[in-house]
Amino acid sequence: MNVWSLLNVALLGLSVLTGYSEMAPEKLAHSNPDVIFCTVTLVGTIAFSFAAVWYSISGARQQTLRRASWRRFSINWWHDLLQCLFLSCCFAGAMALGATFRVPAVQ
Repeated sequence: MNVWSLLNVALLGLSVLTGYSEMAPEKLAHSNPDVIFCTVTLVGTIAFSFAAVWYSISGARQQTLRRASWRRFSINWWHDLLQCLFLSCCFAGAMALGATFRVPAVQ
């Protein structure tokens, strides 16, 4: 196992812990998320993914996109796009998983 695999697993665990801690009752006491804000954020995130792939292929003139892997860590959005999207999705999913552990019905 190389160092990037260990870093990715450590960041995945940290994402679960972050999701759990962000759902603390004292942090949620005075928050009321707006429906329009949540919808715009969801649609904007999906649109960003498609736009980033389009730009990487046409704007940055990438011939091929490298396959995503746990064995490397990349923050080069324009030249290793699928790796960045893969890690972002994994970490966001881990935060959502950590947040569900805080919900009383799940425990």
